[in-house]
Amino acid sequence: MSEQRVFQIQLEGLIRLLAQNLYADPDVFLREMIQNAHDSVTRRAELARDRAEGAPPAPRISVEVDRAAQEIRIADNGCGLTDAEIDAYLSTIGRSGTNELRERIVAADRNRTVELIGQFGIGLLSAFIVADRVSVVTRAAGHEALRWESDGGREYSVRPGHRENIGTTVILHVRPEHTRYLDSVRIKHIVRTYADFIGVPVYVNDDAQPANAVTAPWHRTYAAEHDRFAAHRDLWDRRFADETALHVVVVDEPFSFPDAEAPGGERTGRIRGVLAVTDRHTPDVNARGTVDVYISRMFVGAANRDVLPAWARFMQGVLECNELTPNAARDSVRHNAALVAVRRTLGDLIVRELTQLSENSHRSFTEIMRWHAHHLLAMAVQPEHERFFRAVADLAVLETDQGPMAVGHYLRTAERRSDGVRIIHYITEEASAKQYMLLAGARGVRVFDCTEAFAERFLKKYAETWPERARLNRLDEAGAEALFEPLDAGEAARFTPLERAYAAMFADRSVTARASRFEPAALPAVLTETREGKRRREMDVLAADAAMPAAIRDIVQDFLAEADEPLILHLNAANPIIRKLAARPSLDDEVGRSALQSLYNNALMLLARTLPADAVHTMFTQSSQVIDLMLGLAEQVAQGSYAEPADAVPAPRQATYLSCSVTLPEGEPRSEEIFAAVRSVLEAKPYYWQVLRADSPSADPDLPPDLDAPPAHAALNVAVFAGPRLNQGLVNEVSISQILGQPQLILCDEGHPALPASFADVPQQTVHGLGAVLRKGVRSGLAEHPEVNRVRAYERYLSPSVLAWCAGLEESVGEAVSRRYPTWSEFQEADSADVARAVDIDVALVEAAKSGLRLLAEED
Repeated sequence: MSEQRVFQIQLEGLIRLLAQNLYADPDVFLREMIQNAHDSVTRRAELARDRAEGAPPAPRISVEVDRAAQEIRIADNGCGLTDAEIDAYLSTIGRSGTNELRERIVAADRNRTVELIGQFGIGLLSAFIVADRVSVVTRAAGHEALRWESDGGREYSVRPGHRENIGTTVILHVRPEHTRYLDSVRIKHIVRTYADFIGVPVYVNDDAQPANAVTAPWHRTYAAEHDRFAAHRDLWDRRFADETALHVVVVDEPFSFPDAEAPGGERTGRIRGVLAVTDRHTPDVNARGTVDVYISRMFVGAANRDVLPAWARFMQGVLECNELTPNAARDSVRHNAALVAVRRTLGDLIVRELTQLSENSHRSFTEIMRWHAHHLLAMAVQPEHERFFRAVADLAVLETDQGPMAVGHYLRTAERRSDGVRIIHYITEEASAKQYMLLAGARGVRVFDCTEAFAERFLKKYAETWPERARLNRLDEAGAEALFEPLDAGEAARFTPLERAYAAMFADRSVTARASRFEPAALPAVLTETREGKRRREMDVLAADAAMPAAIRDIVQDFLAEADEPLILHLNAANPIIRKLAARPSLDDEVGRSALQSLYNNALMLLARTLPADAVHTMFTQSSQVIDLMLGLAEQVAQGSYAEPADAVPAPRQATYLSCSVTLPEGEPRSEEIFAAVRSVLEAKPYYWQVLRADSPSADPDLPPDLDAPPAHAALNVAVFAGPRLNQGLVNEVSISQILGQPQLILCDEGHPALPASFADVPQQTVHGLGAVLRKGVRSGLAEHPEVNRVRAYERYLSPSVLAWCAGLEESVGEAVSRRYPTWSEFQEADSADVARAVDIDVALVEAAKSGLRLLAEED
């Protein structure tokens, strides 16, 4: 037979132990004292109402710091305590007079709301955090004053006290190690932190103004809505002074939640406060939005991460909700049905607010997207937020090769199919993203960077929702026709030997060489993965997953060890190096093999994959062999022992004049005007350079057609930026020239968008106007360039414009003469009759041109 027994509690030291371990922050002692004072003045008003007495005096709480006596005194003009109440409430741990008053009020009238804070009956324990002795002097209406004292031990004393007015004063005798609290500035800070909105003024020492704001913006009434918004915005700005609000939301939302004890099994509540979308970047996927939480006007905790929905990481604010339940230490909230309902209600509010913002203020929403695209995309793809997705789909901002861009803006300029559907190009592989951005940008193809989570899901949902608007094309898979242009049968046949040479080289590897044409032309070869390669990398992840059963991991690892990753090596038919290789009679000699291997190694590095150690070692070994071969050939040339192969492709004639290569955006009339100005300046006195468009073929008639190309070693490369948009292909060309260390000059038309910051070290000249004004700007930029000013010996280039000035020759005739006789000296030394016969003009015109050149030479 069992018997009931009672727990025995050793009170000696228990009170102090609870006080020092229940609360994480010692500052909360003052919060608890002020909370007790608040409930006391509220209780006095309720008692006066019940007894039909006159209104009590205006509530007031004061905190006095006495450094000399080492005391902190917290006084209120509340109801005070009787002798019986001292024993029942003040000296009984776990029994709360406030809670009992609350229950009595609710039982009498469920529609009445009274803001009472206390719940657990343990608030006085916090006094022993900082005090070694606590005294309470209190007087209730109709009773004499009493003085209660305790040092936290088993016993307490009660004796007559002295107090003229109704109310209570708590005196904390501060321990030596906590004398930092005997500082009025510190006390005011704690008051503002924990009791700013308590509804009762709290005065510190003899200050005429309360240390707290007394009420929050949502406790007040306003004449106009804009005044209400301004007050809430001001609170947010002051509370989060180190951050900027991108959009502010005033919160005043009703909600309901299940409660078995409530009538109908449901309770209602209200959330009030202010939230804002911040300018705080939150790249950590584990980060959450935070709020400072108040319950019944009393501060509970800062930066709470449980109140907002998990996806609302971009929100921050201050909220009050009396239906939330604090934990015993009152520094957080309990996870219950009320918290779940609050979180759901706030989520609905945020979605509704952002949806309205996207509809009414595109600019503001786009700015928010630029800061928090990751988290907004994560929210938009959720099935429960379909309305939000449809509202913001075209405004959603994703990264592209040209920076952040809204989906709607992308589609307006995207490639259109015959059925009117726009093509959305995108990539997903972070490791090789730069390679595909380079390839796409050179062809003028805009690409969405979907390497971050949710971006691809968002685009797929867009295409599924509006198939008549968009179709997706993932570029980082082999066979992307938007990047690699197939060759016709005749041209493809010229590169078949090159493909076969690579096939022999990769006989034991899963690499397929394929000739095509792609941009930029300066890029000889690139590697792309196949769909099988993507699946292989997914298996790599499985093989490294420690949670996977060991037997399965071993099988996957064995498969990966036996099979190489399948790759496509794209050979650029537009590249001079690839053309030269294709034209070689044999690729099986040392030079051919080294060239093939080096091109593959460069393509592998451009792919930017993490390479195994043995692959890196092989690449460096092969690179060293190429360098050794080059040094050996150079030594043979220096010693005169190098013999040109009989069937070698003839080397192009070395130019003794200087050339300038000009790169300009295609189809932009203004750039043609600037190009003409460059020719007018450089082809005339005092320079007499050759000026060529970068996309024009070589003027050398001795070069085989396969090797036509702009000058490989132009003395100067000029890039012309003109038009309303930044041309990405031109940006790529300048970047490549930077990497190669080629001398450059940028001519930028006035009003053109800003150039990339990476071009800061490239000489630049802004030009404007037409005719003489434009030429003056171009001349100024050229004259200041060190490459143009460099002293060196060179022959004058015979340009068509000079021939037109000397003898009035037409442009086409002048071009024919320049091709055969590119320098002044070659033209002057040539037989006039031979020249006339070669270009089909009268000998007299040739003589006139020679005479004009002599006059120009004399003037110089």
